[in-house]
Amino acid sequence: MDLVQPFFPVNTSRYYKTTAPGYPIAHFYTYQADAAQMRRTHVIPDGCVDLLFELRDGQAEGWAYGTVTRHWELPAAAGCVWFGVRFQPGWLPAALSVSCAELVNTRTPLRDCKGGAALCEQVAAKGFRERIGLVLRYAEDMRGPGEPLQSMLTLIERHTGNVRVGQLEAETHYSSRYIHQLFRRQLGISTKSFVDFMRFQLAVIRLNAQPGKNMAELAVEAGYFDQSHLVKAFRAFADFTPGGYAAAVDLPNYYRKIVQV
Repeated sequence: MDLVQPFFPVNTSRYYKTTAPGYPIAHFYTYQADAAQMRRTHVIPDGCVDLLFELRDGQAEGWAYGTVTRHWELPAAAGCVWFGVRFQPGWLPAALSVSCAELVNTRTPLRDCKGGAALCEQVAAKGFRERIGLVLRYAEDMRGPGEPLQSMLTLIERHTGNVRVGQLEAETHYSSRYIHQLFRRQLGISTKSFVDFMRFQLAVIRLNAQPGKNMAELAVEAGYFDQSHLVKAFRAFADFTPGGYAAAVDLPNYYRKIVQV
């Protein structure tokens, strides 16, 4: 599942993204904040760590952002170019001085991390493709969730969040207590929270693809009990109802802005 931040393309006319096969990376992305389209840039839960660079006047500042547990607002100054990479859940460069758990609901400046200042300087002077190469070299040494957590994350992704702890117990042969400890220690969130994030991501992705989707049908397809359960998730994680979300991200034009490169 290509985990998304759907509000990022709102403030631009073109949002460029590409994948990195063979790496535990969801995708790389870049866009320029357009003054004519400035709106609030919400961040929604995705269970991921992002490296995000703000480029302005030939300079770059970078941060490692952890997953949020509720909607959160990202500064989006007009005219800035943003470049980022979204790692798969549980993964991040070993050079960072923090863990996934420590980054939940916060960020750390890359200049405070090993090699981060040099990376910012290099990113500032390059184009999109060159920046990708720089980040891949920086992330050559990666820290991942390891086994058995990786197997659990893969299982949850395969079921797109529609899995219960009892099923994880049955398929991995670990106790629920041990499973909860793994998630808390390595990701900084509960097993239930991570599952909720993946289910919400699925709902967002399906709604993005079908703007006129019936909400009751969407709720069932995404694994919610009913439409009210879906609405509650949208309010908690995006600060909108599904209808309000559709309007905020301009769903009819959403995919027109996204350019796969």
